[in-house]
Amino acid sequence: MTSIDWAAPTEQLALTGSAVHVWRATLRLPEAQVARLACLLNAEEQARARRLRFEDKRQSFVAARGILRSILGRYLGISPQQIQFSYTAHGKPELAASHTTELQFNLAHSGDLALVALANGRPIGVDLESLRPIEAIDQIVAGYFSLAERAAFQQLPLEHRLTAFFAAWTRKEAYLKARGEGLTLPLDQAEVAFLPSEAPTLSADGQRPSGATSWVLLDLDTAPGYRAALAVLGPVGELAAWQWPAGG
Repeated sequence: MTSIDWAAPTEQLALTGSAVHVWRATLRLPEAQVARLACLLNAEEQARARRLRFEDKRQSFVAARGILRSILGRYLGISPQQIQFSYTAHGKPELAASHTTELQFNLAHSGDLALVALANGRPIGVDLESLRPIEAIDQIVAGYFSLAERAAFQQLPLEHRLTAFFAAWTRKEAYLKARGEGLTLPLDQAEVAFLPSEAPTLSADGQRPSGATSWVLLDLDTAPGYRAALAVLGPVGELAAWQWPAGG
């Protein structure tokens, strides 16, 4: 697990070379602050929020998208309301071409936390999961893990399986989100190392066998009760971790 000091961001944020920035934010916010974040969303995002049936899901979506916009605005030097998104064929959001930037990002949120990961000119993905019991863990492993992963998982003592499951799941999801290809790449095709003694690595990609070694996977120490992983193409020269808002 990569130890992280979540610091207040500097006034001037520069993302250059092989640097990667990750932001952590709480979604448990006062109603007035959520209302201010809602004002940053465009009409399509506000419509998506209204379609969510449960209030807690709606509040989390509004907060996460508003926070994403506020963070991106800092890097682009524009107001959050000016940010325009486009979407890949598989639905991954990215900055619209009108922004003329190489900045790439990914958003994840679970429970009361959100993470935003950013890189310059290369794909990046992040996944965050709140830790919880998984009743059908063996069935999920059978359906979404590769043959080698299933064999390794079954060799683990029972008391270590839940931790190993979330290690594998977040690493797989981060990689698939970075690739931006949705379910066209099944989870069992993204094979990762996840045993307690193993460093996080992408062992194999069933669709692109020669490309697995080009990716870096990192576990992120976010908060008690959560598991998170980051996937980025190419080396990570510097990992900066920021807390949103400053001092939060």
